[in-house]
Amino acid sequence: MIKSLIIAYPQAMGAAILDALAPAVSPATLKVLIEEVSKGQVLTPSQVKNAECEFIKLVNEEKALPCVLSC
Repeated sequence: MIKSLIIAYPQAMGAAILDALAPAVSPATLKVLIEEVSKGQVLTPSQVKNAECEFIKLVNEEKALPCVLSC
């Protein structure tokens, strides 16, 4: 899911997500993620929407925001 969001929104979310993940994951995991993103994969609109919905679900489950999001 994270990989799909970074691929779909490289300028808007890519760097911010990678910066946020860096302290939470191992350097090896971060390296694999960066390599996967660098492959230049093109996502379908359906894949992007699914990744967005998974991310929103995670945010809601973790109660990261004071309101509930929907997709």
